Amino acid sequence: MRMKYGLERFAVENGNRSGGCGSGRPRRMSLKATLFRRNDGSAVFEPGQFQKQNALRAVWAALIALTLCLAVARPASAAEPEAYEKAKVELSRLRGDEKRAQYRHSWLKIADDFMDVYESHSDWINRPAALFRSAEALEEMARRSFVRKDAQNAAARFESVARKHPSSVLADDALYRAAVVRKELMRDDEGARSLLGTIGKKYAKSDYAPKAREYLAGLDGSAVASLGPAPVVKSVAEGARVAQITPQIKDKDVVRIVISVDKPVSWRIQHQAADSKSDRPARLTLDLTDATPGDKLKSGARYTKMGIFSRYAVDYTASQGKTRILLDFDKLQRYTVRAEKSPFRIIIEATGAPKALAQGIQVGRPDKAPASSGTAAVKPATSSNVAAQLGLSVRTVVIDPGHGGKDPGTMHNSIVEREVSLDIARRVGNVLRAAGYNVVFTRDRDTWVSLSDRSRLAVKHKGDLFVSIHVNASPKPEVSGLETYYLDLAGTKDSVRLAAVENAGSNRGLGEMEEILADMLLDSRMQESRRLASSVQTQTLAQLKKRGQPAKSGGTKGAPFHVLIGSSMPGVLVEVGYCTNAAEAKRLRQSAYRDALAEGIANGVHHYARQLETAAK
Repeated sequence: MRMKYGLERFAVENGNRSGGCGSGRPRRMSLKATLFRRNDGSAVFEPGQFQKQNALRAVWAALIALTLCLAVARPASAAEPEAYEKAKVELSRLRGDEKRAQYRHSWLKIADDFMDVYESHSDWINRPAALFRSAEALEEMARRSFVRKDAQNAAARFESVARKHPSSVLADDALYRAAVVRKELMRDDEGARSLLGTIGKKYAKSDYAPKAREYLAGLDGSAVASLGPAPVVKSVAEGARVAQITPQIKDKDVVRIVISVDKPVSWRIQHQAADSKSDRPARLTLDLTDATPGDKLKSGARYTKMGIFSRYAVDYTASQGKTRILLDFDKLQRYTVRAEKSPFRIIIEATGAPKALAQGIQVGRPDKAPASSGTAAVKPATSSNVAAQLGLSVRTVVIDPGHGGKDPGTMHNSIVEREVSLDIARRVGNVLRAAGYNVVFTRDRDTWVSLSDRSRLAVKHKGDLFVSIHVNASPKPEVSGLETYYLDLAGTKDSVRLAAVENAGSNRGLGEMEEILADMLLDSRMQESRRLASSVQTQTLAQLKKRGQPAKSGGTKGAPFHVLIGSSMPGVLVEVGYCTNAAEAKRLRQSAYRDALAEGIANGVHHYARQLETAAK
C-alpha cells in the first residue's frame, strides 16, 4: 500500500476539526442588562454598574482571545522552512540511491533532519508533516534492517503524529502507517487492530477510514503463512561466524579458496575483470548475509600470494550484519563456486589459464589463443547449475498486478481483472513481507502502467524474482484451472492467444519477440523461470487443496510475454483462474479463496528461494 506523500495539503493545525479559535466560529457571549423606560414610555436597555463591569471584562477577554487567535492562526500560505524542503529533496535522492540506502546512518540523518524542522519551527502551519516524514524515514530503515527496535521506533513516531496533533489531516494517515508497521514488521496483530480501530472511531469520515476497515478485515480473516524457515536477517548475536579463509593450490592452473563458516548463510558472488588503465586487479566479491568475521579473521587486507591469487580483504558492515570478502587475482579468466553443507564451506576455484575450468563462469573477454593452439571455445556455465554456482539468493520479489486504470483486463461474472489481480497481489506481498522478503509492486493502486515501465521498474529496484498476477478467460465457459507461465516460445494455440492478449499495448511484434527469445533459449534465466513456475504451480494447488477448495491444474507453460522479457530476472505469470467459468468466478470473489491463492503463490516463491539457498554442487 503506497503512503500518501501529499503532505503539503495545508494541514491547518491552528484550526481544529471541531472548531476553536481557528475554526472561524466565534464564541457567543451573553451580557446581562437592565430594562428601563424613558419618560416618553419607550423602552431602553441600560447595563447596571455590575453588568457594566462584566461587560467591560468580557470585551477585554474577547479582544485578548482574538489577539491570541490572530497570533496563533497563521495564514494557510505560511512559508515552508528551507530546511524542510532540503530534507525532502535529500529523502527523494536517498530513495533512488540503492548504495546509500543500504546504510543505517543515511536514514537516521534524514529522520533527524525532519525532527529538527519539527522542533525548531513550532509556529509553522504544516509542522506535523515534518514529524510524519521523520517517521517515514525510520520505517524505510526498518524495512531494510529487519531489526525489531527500528520498527518499534518507526511505529512510535507515526503514533506521535496522531497523539500530538489529533486534529491534523495527517493523523489518520499516521495511525494507518503505524498499524502497517506493527503488522508487517513487528508481527503485532493486536497493536495493528487497536490502531485501525482508532481510525474507525475517531476519524470515521477521513480518507483512510475505508483503507483501515479493509486492512482490518484482512487481519481478521487472513491465514498464517506456512512458509517454514525464512531467510530473515537476524541479529549479529544469532548470526554465523566466518572462521577462516584458506587459499590452496589445486593444480598448476587452478587455485582454490575455501571460506569456512560455522553455519549455513545466504551468499552472493560477483566478478570484476582487471582494468590496466586504473590499475584495478581482477576481483571476486563474496557477500555473506547475517555473518560476522570470526575472532581470528579481522577486517583489513591480507596478502597471501598463491599462484594467481594475490590477496584477500574482509569488510564487515555492522548495520547490515553483512561480511564482504574481496579476493584479488593477478589474472582471472574463469571460476566456479559451490557450497558444501557439513561443515558449511563456500569453495571457489579460479584460473587464469585458457583451458582450465572449461565449465566455469567467464570473467571479462577471453584471451585470444594462437590459431595453432587448437583451443576450443569456452563453454558457458550450464543453466542447470548456474544458480547454485552464483550463490543466488532471493531478497527482493517484484509483484506485478496485471492491467489497471484504463485497462480493466478481462471482465466476466462480476469479475474485473484489474481489481482482482491487485487484491491478490497485495495479499501475496503481505505474506512475503511477513516472511522477511523485500517486496516491490509495479502498481499499488488502480492505475495504468505500461508493460515496458513494469519491466523497467523491476530492473530499477534490482528484483531477484518477478511474479505477474492475472485472471484468465476463454471462449469456452467450461474451461477452468490455475496456470503458471514462464518466458518461452508459446507451444500451444491457447498460449499464443493468451500471449497476444497480455501483450496488448506492447510496441514489439510477436516475431520480434521470438527473435529475442531465440537468443535467450540458452540463458539460465529461462531454466530458472521454469523451476520457479513449477514451484508456484505445485505449492498453490497444494494450498488450495489444504483449504478445501481444490482447483484444476492447467500446468506450467511457456509463452512470449513482453513483461517477462524485459524484467531480466527469473519470472512467471500466474493466471489464477478463469472468470468465464461461473464456478471459478464465484470462488475468485471470495476473500478466503484469494487468501489461499496468495499464500500458495508466496509458498511457491519461498520454496524456490530455499532451493537456491541450500543448493550445493
